[in-house]
Amino acid sequence: MEVLRSSLCISAFICFFISVVVIALFCASTQAKRRDHVWQQLATRYGGILAPGGISKYPSVRFRYADTSVLVDTYSTGGKNATVYIQIHFHWPDRQFRLEVYPEGVFARIRKFFGMEDIQIGAADFDPQYIISGSDFDEVRNLLDPHVRLAIRQLRASGITNDIYVSLVAGHLLVKKRRWTDDYEELRLFTDLALQLYEQALLTRAAGITFVKQEAAFSLDEAICRICGEPVAGDAAICRRCRTPHHRECWQYYGACSTYGCRETRFLVTKKKKAARDAKRAS
Repeated sequence: MEVLRSSLCISAFICFFISVVVIALFCASTQAKRRDHVWQQLATRYGGILAPGGISKYPSVRFRYADTSVLVDTYSTGGKNATVYIQIHFHWPDRQFRLEVYPEGVFARIRKFFGMEDIQIGAADFDPQYIISGSDFDEVRNLLDPHVRLAIRQLRASGITNDIYVSLVAGHLLVKKRRWTDDYEELRLFTDLALQLYEQALLTRAAGITFVKQEAAFSLDEAICRICGEPVAGDAAICRRCRTPHHRECWQYYGACSTYGCRETRFLVTKKKKAARDAKRAS
């Protein structure tokens, strides 16, 4: 009788445990589907593609915006007390430029005390509130103009958490905020503000630059590709805006003209190749 009672207790415990696991998996699956639905709305808004999430991963969205590819995803530090960040990635035309901006805080002040870089750009409404580091003072100050600073402040104020992190490293612009959200309006607002920041930052690159229209054909005899530093010969791409010559492979790798502030993504073939093509058509 005792053996039977023990067996029944064990069976009841196993059934209870299985029921708890099934309920937990069902709830997690339902939450994952709800997340995917919200992120699918974001993908639809921007004509992008959703990479569905699941019980153990977050969804992401990738879409084209102007001349760049944009990725909206989530990063988690992992562990029991994981911190989750929503982040947006952009391609940036200048691979050499480096910038990092984030709010002043207790840990930032401690790091600054021990010699961490903090560039002062001369903006009374920005310098005391943010830590700024970068590869070139003049370029950093030029990029962080009033419009870009406003976009950063708006991103910081959006959502629940009062933080923002912006970095430019090796041709990659990252904007992230400590906050996971499954609310579509909050996600849309963060994405829209990040796109505004990207647009305003790009505009600073072209400010004050005038491109001279050149109708004459380019001579490639002594031309140097600004991406790889090697002479341009044979298969060449000429920027349609500023007429800077590049290797065609280098242009396709870089994705745009390498001239500072140009940002053109369309190119012309060399006159030599065009002449050869016209001759072939005539024959």
